[in-house]
Amino acid sequence: MYNSREFKAIRWPWVECTPFLSGWLLLFIIAHTDYLHANESERTQPPSPINEASLEDWKQKKNEGWACYNLGRAYHLGTHGVKQDPAKAVSFYEIGAKANYAKAQSNLGYCYATGFGVEKNAQKAAQWYRLAAAQGDRFAQMNHASHLVKEAFKTKNQDMLLEAMDWYLKAHYQDETLTGAAYGIGLIYSKLEPTDPQNTNLAKRWFGLAAADEHPDAQFAMGYIEEGLGNGKEAYNWYKLAKAKGSHSALFNLGRCYENGFGIAQNIKLAEENYRMAALGGHPESQYALGLLIYNDSSSEVDFREVFMWWNLAKKNGLSSADEALRKLESSRLISSEGMAAARDAAANFTPKRFQPKQIPSFNRDVALSSAERQTHAEAGFFVSRDGWLITSPKALSIDQQTRKLETGYGIKIITEAGTFPITDSIYIHPDENIAALKISGEFHPLPLLDNDGPVKETSMFAISLDSPKNDHFSPRTLKGEVEKATNRLGEPVFTLNTAEIPNSMSNFLLFNTLGHATGFASTVEKRGAKKLDAVKSSEIYKFIKSSIPEIKLETNKTEGQPSEVALIDRARQATAMVVVYRK
Repeated sequence: MYNSREFKAIRWPWVECTPFLSGWLLLFIIAHTDYLHANESERTQPPSPINEASLEDWKQKKNEGWACYNLGRAYHLGTHGVKQDPAKAVSFYEIGAKANYAKAQSNLGYCYATGFGVEKNAQKAAQWYRLAAAQGDRFAQMNHASHLVKEAFKTKNQDMLLEAMDWYLKAHYQDETLTGAAYGIGLIYSKLEPTDPQNTNLAKRWFGLAAADEHPDAQFAMGYIEEGLGNGKEAYNWYKLAKAKGSHSALFNLGRCYENGFGIAQNIKLAEENYRMAALGGHPESQYALGLLIYNDSSSEVDFREVFMWWNLAKKNGLSSADEALRKLESSRLISSEGMAAARDAAANFTPKRFQPKQIPSFNRDVALSSAERQTHAEAGFFVSRDGWLITSPKALSIDQQTRKLETGYGIKIITEAGTFPITDSIYIHPDENIAALKISGEFHPLPLLDNDGPVKETSMFAISLDSPKNDHFSPRTLKGEVEKATNRLGEPVFTLNTAEIPNSMSNFLLFNTLGHATGFASTVEKRGAKKLDAVKSSEIYKFIKSSIPEIKLETNKTEGQPSEVALIDRARQATAMVVVYRK
């Protein structure tokens, strides 16, 4: 603890105490920054012509969600030969968001949250984050969780904290490099009531995961926990790491460690140095502490003017103890009226200087698949319900033929354009046709299944699949063809679509008509150069799914009128997913 040292008899007795675990310092304040899809490559774009993405490609397809997202991102960041234009970025994000493209929804939420190109609107930000999070966008899941945490702290709502933890866990499952998710989980465990050793240990575990990846708030939290346990050296070391990553709170606590000799030899000069760095960055507690250090060792009005300035800044930044200190200093004979006026002017003209931390090298991780997973097979799958049921071929699912369950040592994950999901229910397999049904959690946009058993009336039809999914590419590709009339008979469970030569790199196909209704499913074509798809009719798929999962709510919202071909393909893309089987 530190106490003032009286320098002149005219000073009033001043004893100011800074407690280590109470008072100014709030436990684990979230300094949350909304996350943006900014540095990702365009790996979610359609096949080869778009892989070498250019602005013109996107402009030609600006009615499709993915293209609008890329245009918004270009104007957001000022890339691909255009100048940064926040308003244009928002307008393209809005088009993509309304087309249910998750990344556009996520970035539109970011714009509303930060006031980029649009007036700040927390309610609209939360709305778009929530929609994108439900589709699996990991950045939206992070942002949605963080905003839930803030609201939960305000309202002391434990259920909201648990909901936020669920979103953080989903984001961390998708991408272990999202250290903010690990930090958020640790934060929630630290605040759950009633406090118990198990939650404290879990908080420390998650903070440790984030701290190991150099997350400054997590490093600070680890130091704070160690400080509470009386482990001064460990606390000092964690604060030093957090300081190197730019944490003002860590600078403040390092100042306290040096001032009080906690975990390190007492050194008032180094205490002042750390307080000053944080104070210059606008940290109110450091501004107050720095003023108190100077006051305790001051001998002239020049010193007291600096004290008055720092306490004015701390008061302006919401620190109540600074207000009381200012009143005492104002009523003393230590500083003149002119000195106080000059100090107030200096505070009014103060501009925070961003603390530039020492750069610590970081290491790379495999974002696509965690180090514990190894992809063995990937094929296309297609959503049939809004709550996450999808169909695929069972051939590559490593199913035990006797138990009808996944073989030991294998796992399945589903990748969409928005994110990655584990399966959450049993796997159902058609006894005769090559169809399997799986489920993930979230909200998705399937094409409605035609449930009648009549002949296929349309001559023109489309088929969507993934190009080269085995290479972990999410690249939807569409073919167009005509139905063979000879196979179009009432009661037949299959029909044939004649199309252009089908690339061997495509796996599984969802067929749909010009109204945007799913009409059939075809498994992977194994014959090189094939030009025909033998598809199971949607009515057969409908019967299989309803008999296997009676409670399922299949998409039946049929399209009225005939949408454009661009709109059709965009809807089909949203209904497409990648089914990945991996060894654990």
